[in-house]
Amino acid sequence: MPELTPAIEVDLFVSHALAFISYICIRFINSPEPRTLPELEALRSTLILAVKGLYDQGHNHHLAKALFHVIRGEMRPQEASLLTGSVVEIREKSDDKPQLQAIHSRWPVSIVNIADDVESHVLTNLVERYASS
Repeated sequence: MPELTPAIEVDLFVSHALAFISYICIRFINSPEPRTLPELEALRSTLILAVKGLYDQGHNHHLAKALFHVIRGEMRPQEASLLTGSVVEIREKSDDKPQLQAIHSRWPVSIVNIADDVESHVLTNLVERYASS
């Protein structure tokens, strides 16, 4: 009897949770409060796993792909290099940026601590920042 390989569960709702977790980790990593090395490693590993989940979901959903690129753009260079260096071999297609530029949404991506400036966290504005970088 042939072995069955587990299928990757595709669920767009999981993208929201992964984005939420990613932004929490980014907020704690970037906070001015000093972190111990074990705390920083825990935050980094959680961030990398959440962003990897968005990357995997992005193979099937444009929103998850856009969230992956936006969150990767929000990461510090140290975490971004960990992501691309050891976990995800990012294969950018030449048609990815126009698709990301075409996304027009009023859904605030960063739902953590956006009370100060909601407009800076609207997906359209975040995608425009990514496309211009």
